[in-house]
Amino acid sequence: DRLGENIGFNDVNIALPCEILTGKTFLQLYCESILAFQARARVFTGDGSLIIPLAIMTSEHTHRSILELLQSHSNFGMAE
Repeated sequence: DRLGENIGFNDVNIALPCEILTGKTFLQLYCESILAFQARARVFTGDGSLIIPLAIMTSEHTHRSILELLQSHSNFGMAE
């Protein structure tokens, strides 16, 4: 069984809505956390160009869906 399958969710797991009120996906929350940490790191280091990368391991079955999710949401604010 895939995560979300029992509730009728047929997309990649990181696209699962995980906040009821906002409908934010797991991936969006994760990106927002990285961006918050990145902002703190820029202040701490004094390096305004510091970028914390996001790496996602995909498979032949999930790659296109994850890429489309990121593209349709402007990478959730993450650098390309």
